[in-house]
Amino acid sequence: MSRAAVTDSERRRDLRKSVAWRARIALGTGQFADAKIVDVAMGGCALTCQHTLHQGANLELQIAAPDPHDHAKITPLRLLCEVAYVSMGSHGTRVGVQFLKLDGPAKNLIEAWVKMAS
Repeated sequence: MSRAAVTDSERRRDLRKSVAWRARIALGTGQFADAKIVDVAMGGCALTCQHTLHQGANLELQIAAPDPHDHAKITPLRLLCEVAYVSMGSHGTRVGVQFLKLDGPAKNLIEAWVKMAS
């Protein structure tokens, strides 16, 4: 099945945790677009931003992820992602991304946050 044919229920099969994390999207031109992560799962996350992104595009997402037990401790994450969906609204763009590779400290940190949702 192509990624374009993924349904909402398939996209949401992973347990998700609502968050409010600061992030930046590397635009590939040495520039960045500010974003806010609004929920996270083991397979990806949803974010809002003012920059136009396109479904199927690959991007680098730089996230300032707080420790789930000590929110003052921030871990910078750099994750390669693919845009799964884009939804335009009056408050900007909502984008769902799939993590292309999640391992090591990034995986452990996101897993700890997602476990808090169960």
